[in-house]
Amino acid sequence: ADDAGAESLAFFIQDESFSTERIVDSRTAPLQGPALYVCCDNALTNEDIARMQNVGRSKKRLDFSSSGRFGVGMNVMYRYCDCPQLLANSRLHYFDLTRNFVSQPGGSRGRKFTTEKLKANFPDSFAPFENSMAGKFPTVFRLALRTDRSELGLQQEFEKVAQELENSASIAEKMLLFTKNLTRLEFYKGDELISAIESRIAKQDEFDAFFSKIPSSPLDLKVGSFMSHRATKTVTITCPEGTTTAEWAIAHRLGIPDDAMLKILKDQLERPFGVALYPHGAAACRVKPFEEEHRCGRICVGLPTPFKTNSSAWIHGGFALLSSRKSLPLPEDGDREPTLDKSWNKMLLEGVIAGAMHELISHCCSQVIFSGMKLDEFFSVFPVRGDRLQTILAASTFKAALRSAIFPVFRGSTGKVSWAAGPKPTFACEDLSEELQAALVEDGLKLASLPPELMIEYEDALGEPRARLKGIELSQFLREAWCSKHSIDADGVSTVTGDGAKAESKGSGEAKVLEFDLGEAGLMSLSDKDDIIDMMAFVAKHLWADHMEKNKKGGWHLHKFNLLEHLDQVPLLLTHKHQITAFSAKNTKFNAWRDILPTKKELFIHKDCHKAIVNAVDTTAEGINREVKIDIPGIRVFTLMDLLPFRDELEASLQPSAPFASGQNEVLRQFWSLVADSALTEGATADLAEKHGVKLDAAAGEKQKWHKLVEDWPVLPVLFCDGEGENGEGL
Repeated sequence: ADDAGAESLAFFIQDESFSTERIVDSRTAPLQGPALYVCCDNALTNEDIARMQNVGRSKKRLDFSSSGRFGVGMNVMYRYCDCPQLLANSRLHYFDLTRNFVSQPGGSRGRKFTTEKLKANFPDSFAPFENSMAGKFPTVFRLALRTDRSELGLQQEFEKVAQELENSASIAEKMLLFTKNLTRLEFYKGDELISAIESRIAKQDEFDAFFSKIPSSPLDLKVGSFMSHRATKTVTITCPEGTTTAEWAIAHRLGIPDDAMLKILKDQLERPFGVALYPHGAAACRVKPFEEEHRCGRICVGLPTPFKTNSSAWIHGGFALLSSRKSLPLPEDGDREPTLDKSWNKMLLEGVIAGAMHELISHCCSQVIFSGMKLDEFFSVFPVRGDRLQTILAASTFKAALRSAIFPVFRGSTGKVSWAAGPKPTFACEDLSEELQAALVEDGLKLASLPPELMIEYEDALGEPRARLKGIELSQFLREAWCSKHSIDADGVSTVTGDGAKAESKGSGEAKVLEFDLGEAGLMSLSDKDDIIDMMAFVAKHLWADHMEKNKKGGWHLHKFNLLEHLDQVPLLLTHKHQITAFSAKNTKFNAWRDILPTKKELFIHKDCHKAIVNAVDTTAEGINREVKIDIPGIRVFTLMDLLPFRDELEASLQPSAPFASGQNEVLRQFWSLVADSALTEGATADLAEKHGVKLDAAAGEKQKWHKLVEDWPVLPVLFCDGEGENGEGL
């Protein structure tokens, strides 16, 4: 009907018996009982009717642009009836395949009668067509239900066939997905409507233009050239319960990808009773509203078949089916010489059908963003492996879509989704917690996401494991997010102020002070101490691995781990005060003596943050044979010189009345340890004095002059009697 240009079909079943007194042949009496009617609004030509008489040998097999080329329409009628009747062109045709009704032994398998003759001479034979439904259509097939088992099939009970008609009506929406002309289907039981389905395609002119360009011969197709079209079809279903409307997205693709498929097509044509197979694939998905049950799509060859796609997409293709339509041949792995049908079907799945699925999935991406399609619905459009057909379809679909922006990237609590392009988008890593990575995504990090069943298909199509988030990528993202959030360029640096200011300008041309309490930096990922340390360890580990790879030849380069470039402006510098800032060569922080200035903890890097960097260096790695020097931007050792500007803070922390060994005087003990560690180091005193303008006594040894820097500081411990020491002393 669709091939012939029909726009409307009606199916109705009637439980009515008619008189057998005046019929064309007494043998047709069994045809006067209950029947299934198929009515079409398109008039048939004599040539159309002649083709129907060649059951299984249709001339349309060689018509490349026709989809009804396998005798399926007529063959299915014999499932219900031994002698189908056709009223068309003012004639009633009997298709008497077994010669048991109107034909004579050895004669033609059917007869035709003019309606004028029937009404005059055999009115009871014409009576079944004189009802209100059949009278509205120029073409009416009547299938009188088989009353007893015959050589063509089983007995057909009215209620059973009526139930089958209702079942067909329930999926009739899908029957209109891939039609070119047919737009309306109606189903009745007696005079009662079961349902009426009507479709309307958007941009009909573009749709018609696509199909008008399809050549009638496969030899007219150019190898490697494809035709594609996306369409939106609205389907309205009317039934006694009410009216519903659904919107379907449909993608068509036509073409021959290579010479191998062209050869298979030619071989199909040249074999006995060859057919012009149709290198056309189409995929459809209901997008508004989405189907409640996911992954229930089927393969269609004109009409739906029993084969499930394991996807929410319904797929049409010019498959080579067995005559029963219950088998779709495909080659198994290791099948060295598959049949033509098997080879063709596999090429169709891997070629135009995979291309149509790619187009459909791309369309569904926009549905997620603009039309509210949920991600679980979007994911269900992708086929997943199952039986042989589903496995080939799943693999070929992902291969076709691999380089496109079809990988969803969540936008955290906003619920928004953006898309990452393939073939290697970045996925979440295993080293950082899901909660932390969710916070990073909220901050703008693009992490693609796929459910486990699709990840299998993706990695199989990619041929390697997915690309996971790496430390270098994380550091780059954090740098960009930090600079963007606080309106500074990549060269902006922080300076040591000691006041923990959040965003204080130090003057024209100077960098802003950017030190924030946790949770105040404007990035969710910088809200928790442990998360920051985990990210620092993660980044450092990958930077060390990158360093080892670049210097695998060994030598002195291997022993100098320079992080100045990689960590500059990366906001993973956690201070001893539990504030967050960015690493910078001009933002000095100290990696030791953290407790010597209790009121200036922001001057020091948190010990766990520093430890995360140091521990990333694997000193047991091959080629490491001496100490590794780690250069961290802005991080260095604290010396006595660094303490000099903070005399007031130090003195305020001292407890003169408390014993030297008391916990209250930890700062005092730290001070003298610092003196021993730095001020007494060879050459240190002269350097410190020069920088601070202190004149040393040239006659005295250099090591004895450190005290010139702090000579008036009240920090000298005093030994006294009557203490609690072992010998009665106190300090």
